[in-house]
Amino acid sequence: MKWRLLIFLSMTIAGCSGQYPVTDTGISWRPPANFHEKDLIGVWESLQYDVRETITIKDDNTFAQDFADNSGRFHFEGKLRIENRPSSCVFIHLQGGQFFYTDPVIRQNGNRYPSDLKPVRFWDVCEGSQIEMPDEVILIVGSDPSFPRNIKLVHMRGGEDVYNQVLRLNIDNP
Repeated sequence: MKWRLLIFLSMTIAGCSGQYPVTDTGISWRPPANFHEKDLIGVWESLQYDVRETITIKDDNTFAQDFADNSGRFHFEGKLRIENRPSSCVFIHLQGGQFFYTDPVIRQNGNRYPSDLKPVRFWDVCEGSQIEMPDEVILIVGSDPSFPRNIKLVHMRGGEDVYNQVLRLNIDNP
C-alpha cells in the first residue's frame, strides 16, 4: 500500500511541476535525441473536429500558415526562428502567424486583449509556465515515435483547461 501511495504522489508531483521527461514510450514535450532543425522542413497538418491547420516550414527560415474552419479560410506567411531553451525545450517562433484557438478578437489583435492591448498569457506545457506570444505563434517541438520523424509540433495552450493542438508531418507532401 505504501508503494502505491509513493508512486501516486511522485507521478502527481511530476505532473504538476510541468516538467515532462521522455517516458519509456518515447513520448515527450521535448524533441527526440537525434533532432536536427532540418527535420522540421515540410508540411505539418492538424485536423481536429471541423478545424484544419497547415503549417509549411521552408528551408529558408520562412513559413506559410493556412487555417480553415466554419468562419472561413486564412493564410499568413512570415519568418521563423528556432529557440533552444535551457530546459531542453525547443520552440519555433512563427513571426506574423496567428493562434486560431482563442477568441477571434484576441487573435486579430496579435494575441493581445482588445481593452488594453496587453499580451495574453498562454500555457507552455513543456516548461510548465505561462508565456506571451505577441504578434507570433510559438510551437513546441515534441517527440512521439508514432509520428513521422518521431516529431510532433504542439501549440501553446489557450489555458490550462484547454487541450493541445498537435500538428503532424504530412509524409505524402514533405
